[in-house]
Amino acid sequence: MEDAYIGEIRMFSFDWAPKGWLLCQGQTLQIAQFQPLYALIGNNYGGDGTTTFQLPNLTPMPVAGGGANEKPGPAMNFAICINGMFPSRD
Repeated sequence: MEDAYIGEIRMFSFDWAPKGWLLCQGQTLQIAQFQPLYALIGNNYGGDGTTTFQLPNLTPMPVAGGGANEKPGPAMNFAICINGMFPSRD
């Protein structure tokens, strides 16, 4: 997805992350491998801030059904962009 910004979080209706994205499951990443993402989110979600940082842990969200007696639909998963445009501040 060329129009995505690094660090952008989107919901997807499938249980896997598209190319250039990672599911937001609180996993620990190496700063050296994901320097642009670390520059944006730092260690706000965990990690030691020296060699590692963590992604946010966003629980999949069930989609509401059409009526009071219907079961919830499939879960929507959150993913964070790791390959995209670096957001500019101006």
